[in-house]
Amino acid sequence: MGRLRFVPGEDEAFPVDADTQFNDVIADPKGRVFGGAMLEADELGDRYLTTALTDGDRSAEGALIRAPEVGVARVPEFHSQIVVDSAAAFSRLGRRAETRRPLRAAGSPFDAARPDDESHRTMLADDRNERMRGLTKVSRSRGAMELVDLERPSPGPDEALIEVDYAGLCGSDAGIYEFESAFERMELPTVIGHEYTGQVVETGPDVTRFAVGDRVVERPIRGCGHCYQCQLGEENVCQNAVITGVDHDGAYEGYVAVPETALHSVPEGMDPRHAALVEPTSIGARAVIENSRVRPGDRVFVAGPGPIGLLTAQIARSQGGEVVVAGVGSDTAYRLPLADEFGFQTVNVEADDLDSRRDELTDGVGYDVVFDTTGHPSGLTSAVEEVRKGGQIVLVGQTGETTMPYSPLVRAEIDLQCSYASMFEDFERSLRLIASGDVDHATFLDDRFSLLEADEAFEAFLAGETCKPVFDVSVLRD
Repeated sequence: MGRLRFVPGEDEAFPVDADTQFNDVIADPKGRVFGGAMLEADELGDRYLTTALTDGDRSAEGALIRAPEVGVARVPEFHSQIVVDSAAAFSRLGRRAETRRPLRAAGSPFDAARPDDESHRTMLADDRNERMRGLTKVSRSRGAMELVDLERPSPGPDEALIEVDYAGLCGSDAGIYEFESAFERMELPTVIGHEYTGQVVETGPDVTRFAVGDRVVERPIRGCGHCYQCQLGEENVCQNAVITGVDHDGAYEGYVAVPETALHSVPEGMDPRHAALVEPTSIGARAVIENSRVRPGDRVFVAGPGPIGLLTAQIARSQGGEVVVAGVGSDTAYRLPLADEFGFQTVNVEADDLDSRRDELTDGVGYDVVFDTTGHPSGLTSAVEEVRKGGQIVLVGQTGETTMPYSPLVRAEIDLQCSYASMFEDFERSLRLIASGDVDHATFLDDRFSLLEADEAFEAFLAGETCKPVFDVSVLRD
């Protein structure tokens, strides 16, 4: 016996025998879709089911198949395959079925018995909170950020739907706010944001590594998997990479659908506000651990006390470096004092005598490694002045165009290394650095701001009045 139960409303039972193939399309004649339906198929064995729970290209969210004795419920070829976990006896269905023709077949055994009273006609959007808001870049000008009403996305077969908990504000988000030339490629409107954490609330049928309830972060640079760089394992410099919050909608929204391959597990017990900062931490981890020569006792100069700079400084110290953090006059209100709070020596490049400070802090030799995280054209030229002969400069910030003589670098045999974004191992290292306390997010993050008044956060960030705003994204689901 099989039974289809409508929620809310009374149970409706339909006889099913072993040879029956049926459509469990649960829509009323007006095309509205019932959510939260359950198909009980306790004794059906190995048989074919049409379990898409859909009307055309819409589908009922929150539907479950209970089939304790059925390992795989195979469906007709015009549907996607739905795998039933026989151990747990339940499998969440994707909210969008892959259909090539309408599902409502004439003579379906459910057609005659489908209820028409209003108690059974439950709109999916009303019952399952299908609406949300997203902070969206709407025009090619400074600011132009608006909260827009959106439909909750549907995960594809290889995607998970993430309920976003917290999201950070990155320098690139500020660049989009100002609409710098690097973001001209964006197709607007686009929801921005790529530093975030959340919980899996739904998975597509092909997802195997994550389940509902898992806490995750995203690696936001998505490689194509096919180009030469991807084949080498260098997905961060993929020829065809797309970036979350730039090339497609990002995390400043209630829910985001993400390919399984772009997700990274978060350990149990980690503060979600700290987990939201794993991605920027991974950039610093790659710059220091993968791409620099920092060794215990090395003198390290970090130019730029922004979020990447202070994370890089903390990680360089964890590797044994003696770290100095440098900023400009506008950083004296918030960011350089924050560096002081972390215990770093600080330099104001606009007010201090740099030659004397360098001689004082390095015994007149210069710094072994200089990280330029400024994203300013002056960053590289300043780094050349600070690094010792035979030392290393690691470019992390994207400085744009700059002009300088390069012969002195050659004659001093200065190693110029670039570091861009991060990959799987950098995320793993970041999680361990956070867990060990080597990276202090509690002091670092600033949760004073709200996405409901996002301009305040962006303007404060650009003025150097904050370093790492972290937003509670749940306000976009209220």
